[in-house]
Amino acid sequence: MTQAYIHTESIETEIIGAAFGHNDRSVMSKSVRAYVHHDRTNQNEIRDYGLTADMVLAEIAEGEAQGNKLHHRAKPFKNFLILFEEHHTVDDLNNLVSKITDEYPGIRPMQLALHRDEGHYDDDGNWVPNLHAHLIYTTNEKGTNKQFRLGGKKDTQRLNDLAAEHLGMERGKGMYEAGGRFDPAKPKSEHQPSLSHWEFRRKKQAEQEQRLELKKETQLASDTGYDHWRESERLAEENESLQGQANRFSGQIRQLLKDNSELAEELDEVKTKAAQYQAVKKAKEAEDIAELKRQLAEAEQRNTELTKMAADANERVAKLEAEKLQATEPDLDNIETADLLAIVEERVEASPIELSTVRESIKRLAKMAFGSLVKFVTQSVGQEAPQEPQRGDNGITRSSPRKRR
Repeated sequence: MTQAYIHTESIETEIIGAAFGHNDRSVMSKSVRAYVHHDRTNQNEIRDYGLTADMVLAEIAEGEAQGNKLHHRAKPFKNFLILFEEHHTVDDLNNLVSKITDEYPGIRPMQLALHRDEGHYDDDGNWVPNLHAHLIYTTNEKGTNKQFRLGGKKDTQRLNDLAAEHLGMERGKGMYEAGGRFDPAKPKSEHQPSLSHWEFRRKKQAEQEQRLELKKETQLASDTGYDHWRESERLAEENESLQGQANRFSGQIRQLLKDNSELAEELDEVKTKAAQYQAVKKAKEAEDIAELKRQLAEAEQRNTELTKMAADANERVAKLEAEKLQATEPDLDNIETADLLAIVEERVEASPIELSTVRESIKRLAKMAFGSLVKFVTQSVGQEAPQEPQRGDNGITRSSPRKRR
């Protein structure tokens, strides 16, 4: 079973961005990439507490503007290194963070990161994970720029007690128990053998080299990745802004879809009314066409009747004119030449016509009179002795009147 362990260390303000990059794996030095297994990086968990490095630096600048200078040796950013077991989740670690902040209000958490992608394979090929979490926090007091002091022996022991209690892990040994150094709080009989002078120096030298290596790696990561971290922060802000715009657009789209649905319903209603109107219009047109056909049939029937009446009238008029003409036709066989001329003059005066027409009429009448005369003479030759025809003053042969048969 893994023993509970919490270790605190300061973070230089200049490399705070690299620390955040190390937590989310956006910034890694060559040495870190050597022991990070990227196929397990997706198992890492991160929780942000809404307090960024820029916000803390802005608080410090605001406090200094009010005359509260930050001590030149103060380090407002710190990191907890916490061990945990495989079954623990980010919520379990977050509960521990809540207990720590309740007991130490001067600690303000910024980011909690659980790393499951660090470790190694043993000689048998088994994966040996190095399960640990980083809690980046600030000890700066807003407005005063005073730093909350944490890291003494009692605080370290208390933090390990809280870790063992709330993570359900075995309580590890303290520095004095593990290193054998003198602890005045314990009886002399319980003291562990002290390290020799050279052993102690070698241990401290190894720790110092480890710290220097870590600082070198962190500085290298800062040089290469701080700009990337700031860019990622900027992109995160832009992404948040774009997300807000997307939410607004989503609301507008939902409203447009609703309006479109209402318009579709109105359009269906209009189409229904239009279809009804067209049906009524067609029925009305059919009625109008039937009425027009009826009127046309009546008109044709009336026209037929009128045509027949006109034909009858024309026939009657022709008959009347024929009867009138027959009644007024002179008897050419018994009419005298003078009387014939008088009739012609009378008709000419009654109906003014052209001279040529009058001449033609006279010629026709004369021809008719001559024919009658020839007929009369032929008949007289057979019955009586020939007589010398008499000519009138106008040169027309006159015959004696004969009886009408």
